[in-house]
Amino acid sequence: MSAFNIETLLLLQQLERSTKSALAREAGVSSPKLSKILNRQQRAEDSIFEQIGIHLDYPIEFFNKNISLPP
Repeated sequence: MSAFNIETLLLLQQLERSTKSALAREAGVSSPKLSKILNRQQRAEDSIFEQIGIHLDYPIEFFNKNISLPP
């Protein structure tokens, strides 16, 4: 299981005002796969977090933060 927090990916999407399609492109995955990851229907590989961090200039440690978003 990934050591990264999916909530940080959701937060990043909001902060960057990015679409799922744009995040998927940056992560090198398909939009449907990223959608399943964001909806917690599929496990995210660490490389997805790494690629998004590289493309959006966020340190990989950002994805380790323990946050929770309001519903």
